[in-house]
Amino acid sequence: MLHAAPYFRAFRFTTAVILALAAAAIVAIACSSSSDEPATDSSDDASTATVANTATAPQATVSSAAAANAPTPEGTRETELATAFAEWGSTCLNDNYPPTAPQLDDVDVADYQTDEQGVKFQTVVEGYGAQPESDWEVEVTYTGWLDDGCIFDSSYTRSEPTRFPVSGVIQGWQGSLTQMKEGERRRVEIPPDLAYGAAGSPPVIPENATLTFDIILVEATNPNLAIMEATATAENILAEATAQAADATPQTFEPNTVDVTTNADGFFALLPAGEVTCMSAYTGGREELDQLFMLQSPVGNPVLVDNLDGCLSDTTIRNILVGRIILLGGPFADETVQCMESKLIEPTLRPLFGLFDAPEHTEQWVTTHFCMNPSERVAFDRALYADTPDQEPGEQGQTFVDVQECMVGRLGADKFFENVSRPDPNNPDEVSEFYISFSEFLVADIACSRAEEGFTTADGFTLHLDSTQCVIDAVSPEDFGRAILGRDWSPTSQDRTRYADAFTECGIETDFLDLPENIGNLASDDASCLVNELSNSEDPAESSVSAFSQLGVRKQVIAGDLVSLLFGTQACGIEVEGLPAGTEINSETATCIVEKISDETFQISREEILSEFSRAIGESADCAP
Repeated sequence: MLHAAPYFRAFRFTTAVILALAAAAIVAIACSSSSDEPATDSSDDASTATVANTATAPQATVSSAAAANAPTPEGTRETELATAFAEWGSTCLNDNYPPTAPQLDDVDVADYQTDEQGVKFQTVVEGYGAQPESDWEVEVTYTGWLDDGCIFDSSYTRSEPTRFPVSGVIQGWQGSLTQMKEGERRRVEIPPDLAYGAAGSPPVIPENATLTFDIILVEATNPNLAIMEATATAENILAEATAQAADATPQTFEPNTVDVTTNADGFFALLPAGEVTCMSAYTGGREELDQLFMLQSPVGNPVLVDNLDGCLSDTTIRNILVGRIILLGGPFADETVQCMESKLIEPTLRPLFGLFDAPEHTEQWVTTHFCMNPSERVAFDRALYADTPDQEPGEQGQTFVDVQECMVGRLGADKFFENVSRPDPNNPDEVSEFYISFSEFLVADIACSRAEEGFTTADGFTLHLDSTQCVIDAVSPEDFGRAILGRDWSPTSQDRTRYADAFTECGIETDFLDLPENIGNLASDDASCLVNELSNSEDPAESSVSAFSQLGVRKQVIAGDLVSLLFGTQACGIEVEGLPAGTEINSETATCIVEKISDETFQISREEILSEFSRAIGESADCAP
């Protein structure tokens, strides 16, 4: 049983996994919107994403358009870029770039040609090997420059080539790679419409950026070649397998409970000889087949598993799958085992190898576990989490299987087992459906596994079942999902009031006005009053309430917003923590408090401004008239 854990890592298809995938998918949407939270991604993480179709770099708090118009000490583009990089903990890589690597001035732009897609290029060194197609994988060394000479990404700074599918990069790269041969070095200049377009990929790629890359195609490989070769080999061996199968005794349902990780020979001895020979042909030999079933050889292509399924009878596959479950958590009652067999209507080895790309197969696999009785579920839970000491089996009376069965019951099998896909940020219907699904899954997750403690958001407030459903009913599932995930939520002042009302009326403490901590979470009436006081412009981008959610956008005039905030709280009778009791706010008092904040702070970050604001409030006693 020492090797059971790797196999069941593929089995842990929990709601936590689905919600994690949902959170990851938001990154794609974030690339075209602003976030209230500053990012902490390392420069390495950001650099590896710069050529991808969907940039994984987080979005800056200040939108690209707003940052471009914001006053800066010198007001130059270079200063703005330097400020953005400094704010996000990222810099140009020029200082770490090896002098022996390709340099920007190595190539004369006068020698550029233009290909059919509109990319300017020059072949620096001719290639000699294979020329990749769009479904191939490539290994490259490369460097990318912005038009001001900033190296924003380079494999040379990581001391090793980079491998990725041709179809997984920006359009300008795809077209260029399919024109190159192995060994070729090419300099390309990619226009914005074939790179990151008008939006860019903040904070690394500015909007409307023309990108220059020096690319060396080290290796081009056809990922389907191994399968093609294995299939060709199989054709020469399948005759032998067919002959063996003709002499085989018909299979009966008898779960295979020999642990293949410790006894491969014993495991395969229980399978018909013809079926083993057939599978060996597709995997490249018996040794490779052993490694595959022992999970020492990863399965990267589902076509291979389809071929293995074709070698096996339905009874053999049922014997393998039910046997694996019994090995981990058994023994089970006869009724449980027979129930598991009945759930595998279209048995496939896919779940065995962690392939959950077909909802109907995933459903059959997971629902086999629902056959267990309560005591069997507890034993299965203990075995399942044997390698996770911090996991208490059957915590709060719910096992892993209990939670999954509850989720399926609330969401329906079709919803629960559908593939979690990344929405196209340019497709409103896909984005809308994503947020609706997130809200549905969150409610089900709270109901099934967090009934007591609730779900704590990144902002620190807790959602319980009744209060969460209450807010969703008030604002709609889509809007709720947008607000909780927060990545592309750009609320108006009226939206903020509406959410503050909904959350307050549903008994959830939160702050959709993004106010300083001195003011705290406001009741609905207070929030509405303050919004009205601070919404001092028809243009939301110029109103004080908007400035608090994107503090720093207006930099030089943000002090005026803090003055407005002090007057707003005074007008609405809202107590500001730290302000001396009975202090009446007038022009002199408010100005005195805000003058305690260094002008330099307004050029830095929201956190520092609010921290300084809190400090100034605490030292405001001498400001009283």
